Amino acid sequence: MPRTTSSQISKVLASAASDSDRSDVVSEELNSQHLPRTQRKRRRSNEIEFQLNDFRAEIKFMMDTFMEKQNKRLETLENHIMEVKQQNVAIQSSNQDIEQSLKFMSDEIRSLQGKIGSIEKDRKNLSLHLMRLEDKIDDIDKRTIKTCVEIRNVPKQSRETKDMLYLYVDSLSKCITKSEINKVEVRDVYRLPSKKSDAKCSTIIVEFSNTLYKNHILNAAKKFNREYSEKLNTLNLGLPGTRQPIYISEQLTAKTKRLLFLARDFAKSAQFAHCWTTNGNVYLRKKEGTPYIFVKNEERLSDIIKKNINEK
Repeated sequence: MPRTTSSQISKVLASAASDSDRSDVVSEELNSQHLPRTQRKRRRSNEIEFQLNDFRAEIKFMMDTFMEKQNKRLETLENHIMEVKQQNVAIQSSNQDIEQSLKFMSDEIRSLQGKIGSIEKDRKNLSLHLMRLEDKIDDIDKRTIKTCVEIRNVPKQSRETKDMLYLYVDSLSKCITKSEINKVEVRDVYRLPSKKSDAKCSTIIVEFSNTLYKNHILNAAKKFNREYSEKLNTLNLGLPGTRQPIYISEQLTAKTKRLLFLARDFAKSAQFAHCWTTNGNVYLRKKEGTPYIFVKNEERLSDIIKKNINEK
């Protein structure tokens, strides 16, 4: 059925109105022709009823078409709503899975934190135990070398023997103590290997029989360097060739050497008067006449540094 527009409907209504206007003319013509009156009325009524039925059919078609479109839209909207609901259900289910996973991960993290705390505690205990062992080993090393003196920067000689090394020590003793050294006072004398294979100089270690004689040699060497402008050198060892300085000190453990290096660096920066070692221990003195400070280990040195900073 063709679709009726509003303009067509208006035309139909106008036509119906015009038909009513033309009814008078028609009636006159019928009267002039002497037609029956009832027949004319029935014809007009039938035409109007036909037009009204046609109008109703057009309106019904328009309403059906409109309702069909609306139904399709509602059906599409319902499908979209169902999809959204399904997606919402899936999201809720996924969120529950995520919450369970997060709870599991949270429990695992707490468990790991507990294990890490236990491991950290064990590590601290182990570190403390290791430090104690290192201190004990260092103490043993100190006892082992407590009677030893090292003479640094001594030139190497070809075919060098222990007897030759003893003669170096004897010559040094004559120079600084004005007397020969007694062989009974020397337990051993040997040269340490150089860090570099092509080094021309290295350190000689002299092990004395007791700490008293060791300290006697060290004090004599310090006195000699204070009293003479020409400090101790290779000529004092009886070595031929060009004069070059030598350095005498007590032998220290590796740990004490590092501590002495750090203490000297601090003493220089903080303008401390003295930094020295005695019997394998490190000492500091801020000014002449003030008490000495015993630097037992690096922790103690750190405390001394902090205290010095705070006093400023």
